[in-house]
Amino acid sequence: NIPSLDNVIRSIRNLFKETFDVILFQINDFSKTVQSEHGKPTTPSRIFVFGARTSSQQSKRWAILVSQFGGQRKPDNKAR
Repeated sequence: NIPSLDNVIRSIRNLFKETFDVILFQINDFSKTVQSEHGKPTTPSRIFVFGARTSSQQSKRWAILVSQFGGQRKPDNKAR
């Protein structure tokens, strides 16, 4: 019994939606942590700067995520 293409696509969509919900929650949670530590409001685009420090692979992921949630996509700093 082979699932229809529609069902496969629906499953994949649902899987990604759950993933993004979790990530968005984590970004919001991290935002509150940073805000409480530094005493200033934090936006997803500012969080991207934190994420970018780890690795270029990680920073690309953050760039994509942050742009999804309305933050600014920051250009890569080649000097580092």
